[in-house]
Amino acid sequence: MGEDNLWSTGIVIRASDGHQIFDNKSGRLKNKSRPIVIGNHVWVGANATILKGSVIANDSIVGNSAVVAKEFQESNVAIAGNPGKVVGQDISWLRVLII
Repeated sequence: MGEDNLWSTGIVIRASDGHQIFDNKSGRLKNKSRPIVIGNHVWVGANATILKGSVIANDSIVGNSAVVAKEFQESNVAIAGNPGKVVGQDISWLRVLII
C-alpha cells in the first residue's frame, strides 16, 4: 500500500480466494494467493473490490463499486466497472473537498 491514499467505505481487498481448490489428480493447489500492489496517491471509491494479483499505479482513481482483478500499470488513470477497465487517462485528484 502506497502513501497518501484516500479510502472510502465498504472497500474489499482480498489477496486470496479465502479457500483452497485442488486438482483431484495431481493434488496441486489451483488458486494460489497473489500480492496486491496499490501505489501512492490512489483514491479508492466506496464499495470497490480489489482482488488478488491486482496492481493500481500511482495517482489513480478506482470508482465506486469497481472490481479490480488485473494489473493497471499506467499512472493517472480512472478505473471503473465490473470488471474494472480504464475509463479515463491523464487524470489527477486532490484531497480538498468541494463544498
